[in-house]
Amino acid sequence: MANKRLRILLIEDFAADADLIQMHLKKTGFDFLAYVVEDRESYIKALAEFRPSVILSDHSLPALDSKEAFAIYKEHGYDIPFILVTGAVSEEFAAETIKSGVDDYVLKSNLTRLPAAIRSSLQKKASEQKNKISEERIARAQRIAGLGHWEWDLIDNTMEWSEETYRIFGIEPEKREAGYERFTSAVHPDDRDMVSRALQQMILKGAEYNLDHRILRPDGMIRFVNEQADVLHDSYGHAIKITGALLDITERKMFEQRLDNERKFLQAVLDNINVGIQACNPEGKIILYNDALKAIQNLPPFEVPTDNWNDYFKMFDLKNNEQVQASEDPLSRARNGETIVNQSFYIQPTNGASRTVSINAQPLYDQEGLPIGAVSAIHDLTQLKLSEEKLRYKIKELDMFIYKASHDLKGPLSSMAGLLNLAKIEFDNPEVLEYLDKLEQSNNKLEVILHGLLEVVHIKQGKPAVTEICLYALIADVVSSLKNLPKCERMEFIVDVNPDVLLINDERLLRGILQNLIHNAIKYRREIAESYIRVSAYKNAGQFFIEVQDNGIGIQEELKEKVFDMFFRGHYTSTGSGLGLYIVKNAIEKLNGTIEVHSEYGKQTTFILQFPVVEPVMVSDKVEKKERAKKPK
Repeated sequence: MANKRLRILLIEDFAADADLIQMHLKKTGFDFLAYVVEDRESYIKALAEFRPSVILSDHSLPALDSKEAFAIYKEHGYDIPFILVTGAVSEEFAAETIKSGVDDYVLKSNLTRLPAAIRSSLQKKASEQKNKISEERIARAQRIAGLGHWEWDLIDNTMEWSEETYRIFGIEPEKREAGYERFTSAVHPDDRDMVSRALQQMILKGAEYNLDHRILRPDGMIRFVNEQADVLHDSYGHAIKITGALLDITERKMFEQRLDNERKFLQAVLDNINVGIQACNPEGKIILYNDALKAIQNLPPFEVPTDNWNDYFKMFDLKNNEQVQASEDPLSRARNGETIVNQSFYIQPTNGASRTVSINAQPLYDQEGLPIGAVSAIHDLTQLKLSEEKLRYKIKELDMFIYKASHDLKGPLSSMAGLLNLAKIEFDNPEVLEYLDKLEQSNNKLEVILHGLLEVVHIKQGKPAVTEICLYALIADVVSSLKNLPKCERMEFIVDVNPDVLLINDERLLRGILQNLIHNAIKYRREIAESYIRVSAYKNAGQFFIEVQDNGIGIQEELKEKVFDMFFRGHYTSTGSGLGLYIVKNAIEKLNGTIEVHSEYGKQTTFILQFPVVEPVMVSDKVEKKERAKKPK
């Protein structure tokens, strides 16, 4: 301290005493600058302007006593040594002074202790400041990590919580409501028994306490936490204290829930495909399979397949009738980089009848070209073989579907449509034709659904490929592609877009968005002579807008919030999959845009698309040149 010059503020009304204090400090080697005050006004002014590092105060001055001086000191939030330098005082007064927060007191009759008192108080303040900084850093780190800690004294049944623990529980630390009862009341009612049992097992049997559970905040919000704790025992082995930590894992749980929902969605899609699908990781462990695969393997619905085909049946290659070893089955070969296309096998299950299957398999790679496993599609051909002549077109179509399953399901469904047309030409039996018509309808519906689902996956997983787009030409092309749809004969298409507009965006996604919206407008037009669809575009406040407006049947008010939901169909005349507007919303979000709908039921509907502008975009804030394009006859 001797090398650092102190700024000492003396509250003293006797000049002799002030001089004596300064002389004594100089004799002991202190380098300081002193400032003496004796009333409230000069004291407050000195605090602000002199900015002392130590305050030495007499107890009783006519214009300012030490209690008032210390109260002002605390009110202004100072954290420097405040030492009372006074005459003789009682022990009760001395104890009360220290208890109130004064750092020390020194009698004027014993100033030899003053230097040590100043040094000790400065060191104490420096240590407290260091600890405070350390505590603030720890608290900040805990806030960032969402990590709190607590201690439960089992002897007197009291608990102490960290600041972050209060925050996680949604309680203001100032309320200091910590306690075991408060803790249990914050645990979600459905999880309280589980938490209570875990604590009891830890205390009584030393069991590990590490569990995830929910908490219920005072505002009704539910959060997820991971909690871990240890028990401290006395020398007799009695539990006396529990220390615990809790981590807010809500975001992780929400992410896991989203992943689980997507997994369930994928599993539901797979289980509705009448083809056995399985996939493995690079080590050969089966990580994905569907119900059709379990049926082929003759497994009960609840049993999980193992990683080895030979656990369920023997496999023979139909070409040479040789048994296939486990290391040579199609999935293993695909895992090693081979692609298997429509290879037929004869399998003999351990339980059940023999089967003939056709298998496609191929390796899987990530975006960097590194292997991540393999996938195979297994189709049971047994029943088809029994009815080969009658269903030979179906078999070919299904084989093609398997061949393209992992790449593109649209191709096989298109082939199915062609084969059904050929079958209609060959057969003239009304009953057969009726069946063929039904097959065609189902095929079309499945194609729409699968195409929509794959489009959603492609949109979510893909990255926008931005190019320069002539918006007017794109709209004209979309209109032209829809000109042969029913109900278009008397519709008027109005394009209020400057032909010179060049938009930087993903043409494929934008085309799909416009095609879905215009198609919907055509589908739900009113049977009136003045039916129209208007497409306009403009830039405003750094955003680019496209509006698609029609005077069709409109949307009921209570359905507006649902029109973008998956599989939602809002009108009794709807025959689609209910994926169109869901795809539109996902595509727009992929482009960092938004969509909103305004509609007056029975009169008109307007969809407004909004995208951030990517320069350069050649479009005026208000389109001056408007072109009207009518649908070709």
